[in-house]
Amino acid sequence: MDSLRKKLTAPLSASVRKAQLPAVPASSSKSRATSPRQLQLAVKNRVLDIIAELPEPQAANVTEVLEAIPAEFGRPHLHGGLGIRHLRPGIYEARVGLDLPAVFTREGDWLRVQFLGNHDAVRRWLRK
Repeated sequence: MDSLRKKLTAPLSASVRKAQLPAVPASSSKSRATSPRQLQLAVKNRVLDIIAELPEPQAANVTEVLEAIPAEFGRPHLHGGLGIRHLRPGIYEARVGLDLPAVFTREGDWLRVQFLGNHDAVRRWLRK
């Protein structure tokens, strides 16, 4: 499970690191709008603890789905299978298991997995 933790661990400091866009010359026909930045995934330690308690096959599946979120976020035709949906401004949900949604937020170029739990637990988390 330590390798799983290392795989999903990213800095979770209060300040969000932002990826730098390469400078685009003013005369270039490429615009920043057509060159999206790659989103990064960060997972809270408490979420990693929950994943560590899951049976190994389920933990591997959850990890695989979480890793797919950054590449598919914002591309509705691709993320249909992940069930990514907007819950509140800046807060999203993705299905990572049969009754196991993951709640994540977007902070600049980072998608931060904040919570993992069943539907009722997610509703309670949203109320706080």
